[in-house]
Amino acid sequence: MISLPRTNPVFVRDLLCGREVDRDSEVDAALQREELKASSERIVAMLEDAGTPMIVPRSMTAIGPVTGCFEELTTYRNSNMVPVNQASNHHAMLRELTCYCENIPDGQLRMLVVKGGWVDIPDYREAHQKHCRRMSRFAADPFLKSLGISCEYYNVENTINWGRPETPNWEDFLTRHDGCRAYLNLHSHLIIRCERYLGPEVWRSFLDYARGFFPGGYVHDSKLMKAAEAVKYCFKGADLISLGPLRLKRLFEETYKLKFYHPLGGFKAFRSHLRENSLKVKRLPIGDEWRWHYVEKYRKPPKEKRERVIVDGEAHLLLGEYRDTPPRIRPHGYIRAILDPAPRFSATMEPTLLVEAFDGDLEGLLKDHGLTYWAERVRANRPPSIKDTTAITVRENPSEFSIMPDDPPGPPPDWFTEITKSMAQAASQTLN
Repeated sequence: MISLPRTNPVFVRDLLCGREVDRDSEVDAALQREELKASSERIVAMLEDAGTPMIVPRSMTAIGPVTGCFEELTTYRNSNMVPVNQASNHHAMLRELTCYCENIPDGQLRMLVVKGGWVDIPDYREAHQKHCRRMSRFAADPFLKSLGISCEYYNVENTINWGRPETPNWEDFLTRHDGCRAYLNLHSHLIIRCERYLGPEVWRSFLDYARGFFPGGYVHDSKLMKAAEAVKYCFKGADLISLGPLRLKRLFEETYKLKFYHPLGGFKAFRSHLRENSLKVKRLPIGDEWRWHYVEKYRKPPKEKRERVIVDGEAHLLLGEYRDTPPRIRPHGYIRAILDPAPRFSATMEPTLLVEAFDGDLEGLLKDHGLTYWAERVRANRPPSIKDTTAITVRENPSEFSIMPDDPPGPPPDWFTEITKSMAQAASQTLN
């Protein structure tokens, strides 16, 4: 298994919270989010018009506890035909595959593009499942094992083109007014690993065998430059929009609960290791480099098992009496998830809170959950500009400084001392 340093989510949030990112990167990410959101809304509207319910009636808000910005979120059914869901579903897979590939020795990974053929919309489900079964058989083929080749991952992608069949069915709603129908170009990107040198002749024989194994006959071989080449779209938003409501609904029915991302071999074992140990992988800035780390996921404490017994006709527990305690009421909203710091609302990295039933009172929400520390921590970590100043003001008694109002008196934190020293040195240089 890949050896990486291990840390906890508290360290990650303290390390990243308050960092600044490049302004251009922030703008590009914001434009991409807006594009995904716009195409998702249009696709969902088309499906809703065709009679397919897609919107989940749920009030969810994304909140930045530092900037105070928030965004109302629309919850959709989890389908890869919705671009925002597709991006969310493949994000973790891409991060884990990138970490796995970057920790494999150079020259061992290559990528094959495998063609599955052109498929009509009513036949897509059967063709998709047949293609996946063939990919699984290829991964387990004895010839590959004899060469020391293992399959690590493959995806299923689809592009849509319009073509005229020999005998157009004008009565079928899938046929356009000009007699053309939408066909899906079913293909996959397959990552393979070979730990020993085979030589050009053996490699050509392997490619010939692969081309004969798949009925499409097209297998393109190339060096894997980055994992993102193999974790792309399932469908392109513009292609789906071009179908129209009725064809889009039929394709949604054909793709219902189909799997598009398939880990295999060593990568599958790597992901199983993460799940079994409640871990995830993440790049963290250590010194001047960003390095991969195992980050522990938050685990709810296990509930204490208590056996109920009946005494004098009343129910009791062996470790105390049984009482029906109502759930805690939080009037300002319920935090369902806390995402790692990212520049979502500004160039400053901050955690994102996913809140259900948010009433608009951010201060009350943070106090209710004890999260005001993040906002205060970032503001304290951000030194003021000294470009036009010649002196700074420092507390007369630094020991009175406290991150939280309820902290006991004591010495200031290390990060506060470092900031104070750097600001004093800069001010003295300005005076000199």
